[in-house]
Amino acid sequence: MQPFFSRELGKDEACLGYGRGAGIEERCSGIGEMDGDRNYPAGEQEVLQAGAAVRGDERYMSLACSHFTAFCRACIAACPSDQETVSDNGKLTLQRLSTDFRQAVDNGWEWLVLSAEVDAVLPSLASFVQEVMNAAQGVARTAGELELAMAMVTRAKLLAEQGLCIDWDVVQADVAATVPDASPQTVAACGLFCRFYAGGTEAPLLKFLHDFSLKYGASKRLGEEFMSTVAGLRFAGQERSHAFARAAMIATNLTATKVVDGVARLLSKSDVSRLCAKGMEDAVKDWEELLARAWAHTQNVTDASARAKAVECFGRLMVRSTLFMCKKEKSGQEGLEHGSLANLLTLYEHEMGGKSAGATPAAATKDGPSDAAPATLENMQDPAFLMKLQGFAEGNLYKGKQKYQDIWPWKLEKIGQSHGSFSLSCPVSWDKKVEVPLSELKKFFDLYSGDAPEVVSDSVDRLPHNTEACSQERLRGEFFELCCEYFLKYSHCEEELTFLKNPTCCLLEGKAKTGKLTIFPFTDQISKVGLKPAAGSVEVWHSASGTSLYISPPAAAGSLLSAFWQIPVGSEPNLATVLLNEKGWKIPILKNTASLKECILYRPKPAESLRASAQELDQGSAASRKRKAS
Repeated sequence: MQPFFSRELGKDEACLGYGRGAGIEERCSGIGEMDGDRNYPAGEQEVLQAGAAVRGDERYMSLACSHFTAFCRACIAACPSDQETVSDNGKLTLQRLSTDFRQAVDNGWEWLVLSAEVDAVLPSLASFVQEVMNAAQGVARTAGELELAMAMVTRAKLLAEQGLCIDWDVVQADVAATVPDASPQTVAACGLFCRFYAGGTEAPLLKFLHDFSLKYGASKRLGEEFMSTVAGLRFAGQERSHAFARAAMIATNLTATKVVDGVARLLSKSDVSRLCAKGMEDAVKDWEELLARAWAHTQNVTDASARAKAVECFGRLMVRSTLFMCKKEKSGQEGLEHGSLANLLTLYEHEMGGKSAGATPAAATKDGPSDAAPATLENMQDPAFLMKLQGFAEGNLYKGKQKYQDIWPWKLEKIGQSHGSFSLSCPVSWDKKVEVPLSELKKFFDLYSGDAPEVVSDSVDRLPHNTEACSQERLRGEFFELCCEYFLKYSHCEEELTFLKNPTCCLLEGKAKTGKLTIFPFTDQISKVGLKPAAGSVEVWHSASGTSLYISPPAAAGSLLSAFWQIPVGSEPNLATVLLNEKGWKIPILKNTASLKECILYRPKPAESLRASAQELDQGSAASRKRKAS
């Protein structure tokens, strides 16, 4: 509670006089039904929903007038005050206040008590009435964005405790209704901050900012532009990260000495946006880690008196480090330059009276909150959780773009601190993996909407063939891949072979892909799609859909290159015979195969070079075996 609000409110009461009907209306809610000194269990739910330090043995809980009550107590205790109209020698005194007010302090006043049954039926009524009463006094409007955010967190926590789904659009609309002058952009920015950067359901980081703001008298408004900018910053290409850095920016503007139209003027939109520039990634990362380390150190302080000091010290670290990062140290209240983040950490540890070296943030958990629940500070330190917010989760399939484009999707295997590990999800045995920086995932990958490719060994039995035919198809596919490897080797291809697809995959896929090189062993079925090339030759056809390489069986034995499915004739072995003998396969090579295609990630040499390579292979099987051995 801010003393500023209590003194301002009390000054008005002293001037206007206090009386029934003219003063501030009091509201409170009963807690369960009383039986002697004990509560029935009926009051337990009200205690949980209170959102305050309620023990459960209270008879009532107030819904409003907390600042007014605090002013009454301050007058009795003669607390210091700079309000001359209600103080004497700098201290509050009842003698300077109105007679009606003094009687209210001495004798108390009537309260309107709502039955506990009302709270049981309408659990959100207490929160609603409290906000309405505060709005009528202008407290929420004066407190600005932090007050809005605190109200949103309270609503979200109440829904979570009731086991209800948190609809942030509804939460924002409800809170905005209590502050009519708040712009939709400000409400949306506060909602975004509460959901991802407040620290979870309990909102420890937001509560810290609220406590820290009380050190500076009346709360300052941050302004629609500044709040929207801070909540929407993209650090190192990530939309949701760096909760401590964002909170530090807000804390810094809360200390501004320059206020224009009620809005703090210290850091501007351009100041904080500059931290997202290219080349600032490492510095911002170090800054976030420093604040997380100091926060963990602060949370270890449990003593009440030391806690207040810890809040102040951590707040100063936030402000100093933010001004250092934004190169505006001389614009702060201290006006000092500290030189480095390490110096700032040393100063913080000196002020706290102990080192924070052993204090580290809590380990990030993989079990993040639901899509609607507020993110915890541990979540915001977990790269997997941050990337999940952008649509990237381990185990999902993604379609590659640009340099990662492929006919098969990529599977995101693991998200590390700085990179995502992908493997190509291919039906055949293929071990192609890449490491991609987290900042580039959205640039090169989109979510894959199709069905996951089935592994050949798992799916071959589902094909419309009998078991013997499936085995034959698989062996034939392996043989075809070997033939293609030999073809590429003997055609002197300058680029590396990176992908092969066997006939079983073709049957699973059911249609040709575009934009890739397609190799067809020319068979009776293939001949239906175009003009048949000359016997024993290789032709390359280019079209808008890609590049097709057609291999035609020879008219007679002689061409080792193209005799993939031709049973040898005469004494000269062809390529198929060589492969079969060396691999030890004892299966027949069928003359007519199903429609086969081979997809490879490179563009071959022109057809003339391929024909020259074919003629070279015709020189004999001995030369062919020699080249293979080399």
